[in-house]
Amino acid sequence: MRKLLVVSILAVLPMATYGMSPQASKSPKDIQVRYDKFKDVTTVTTMMGVGTVRHLSIFTVAAMREGQSTASTPRFYLSFSDIDDSDAKLILLIDGVRSTLTPASGTAIFPTDIEQLAKIGAANSVEGQVGSVEFALTPAQRAQMKRFVEYFHDK
Repeated sequence: MRKLLVVSILAVLPMATYGMSPQASKSPKDIQVRYDKFKDVTTVTTMMGVGTVRHLSIFTVAAMREGQSTASTPRFYLSFSDIDDSDAKLILLIDGVRSTLTPASGTAIFPTDIEQLAKIGAANSVEGQVGSVEFALTPAQRAQMKRFVEYFHDK
């Protein structure tokens, strides 16, 4: 369990450590854009709390691309902090349609694509389960996901 928490923190750490990219000033407040000048990688993230009061998890949506250019194709990821089972699949019900994502080996990081994120942002309801954590995204969280997707379509 500790390993997974560290994985999520490491995924977020570059955002807090390195300077903002020029695009950061143009992004909504709930979307963070960071450029790592040492690795020449731009990371775009948005985070939200999901789960119950007894078992809250931080749900991070991230995109990473080489350099600062918006021309390079980003890789998209979903990650969760504090997940009991690192081999757990992420099962989403997007407007009642089941979608299953498999984590990267031994992590709680789920590779995805912009189309899947767009479906989440446009949905009327999104429920999910990863490990023992079940959650439903609120309208505000789905709107946050929609803004995240629009950030990439506006580029």
